[in-house]
Amino acid sequence: MVSGSGFPGEVMREPWPGRILACMLLPPAPPPAAEAPAVAPAAPPQRMPDAPVPKRQRHGPAWRSDGLAPVLHDQQVREAAVEKWVVIVVAAGQHSRLGAHAVPAAQVRQAVSDILEVKQPTTMNKRAGAVGLYLTWARRSGCDPFPLAEQKVVDCLRETIQESPSRGTSFLEAVVFAGGMFGLAGADDALTRWTQGLAAKGLKRKNPKKQRAPFKAAHLSQAEGVVVLGYFVFATHVQGRCGNCARVSGEPVLDPPEGNRGFIEAAAGFGDHKTGHAARKAAELLPLVGLALGVSGKP
Repeated sequence: MVSGSGFPGEVMREPWPGRILACMLLPPAPPPAAEAPAVAPAAPPQRMPDAPVPKRQRHGPAWRSDGLAPVLHDQQVREAAVEKWVVIVVAAGQHSRLGAHAVPAAQVRQAVSDILEVKQPTTMNKRAGAVGLYLTWARRSGCDPFPLAEQKVVDCLRETIQESPSRGTSFLEAVVFAGGMFGLAGADDALTRWTQGLAAKGLKRKNPKKQRAPFKAAHLSQAEGVVVLGYFVFATHVQGRCGNCARVSGEPVLDPPEGNRGFIEAAAGFGDHKTGHAARKAAELLPLVGLALGVSGKP
């Protein structure tokens, strides 16, 4: 705690970073209400309705609010992704490698989890979502989704690429994934010149990507002077992803700058960053290095 100017009788105040954080996070104080007449009782305070949360903030790890540490949150995301593939494998039945080997139902989830151990949850969710759209189309069309066949995939792609140009490519990538991981029957028959041509036709309708405008040096210099934006400044200078910076397991090391030289160094741990997908990289740390002095000249 930091006191004020030191005059007698002055109360202890919060540290100034805490006051800045409070001003940024707390809503502004309401204006003083007019004095009610003496004969009329004061109206009870009415709670303003909460603003609807955008869809992007309700889903996705970037907007999570579960309060879990990154390593525990990663475990939850992985378990949820494994459950999606358990449903797909059970739906495939005898048309998958696990079904052909008559794996007991009680061991299917553990087997799927072991097979997908080397894959990232993001990849697992994306591939499972594409297969899920195919299962929805098959149920709507009244056909059996498994085993896969060229004509089934062609009919599915002709309909789905009208809804989204990239769905054809996403589904073929999911077929390769499911065929390699679980030996899905008919995966090789679904990857033909016909299906690949339909997927490519859909991509021709895709709009070009628009890159976001980069940060201006003046904006970054202003952010370097605000204590509560330290995480944003650190992620910008080390050019790190938000997910990787959130998994820094130790305090960053600041190399004392000599003149205009110096570095700040950290490492993303837990072996679950985006580039740590292979088993041999699971125990390696991802280095995050940036210049010790920012564009404003401050460390």
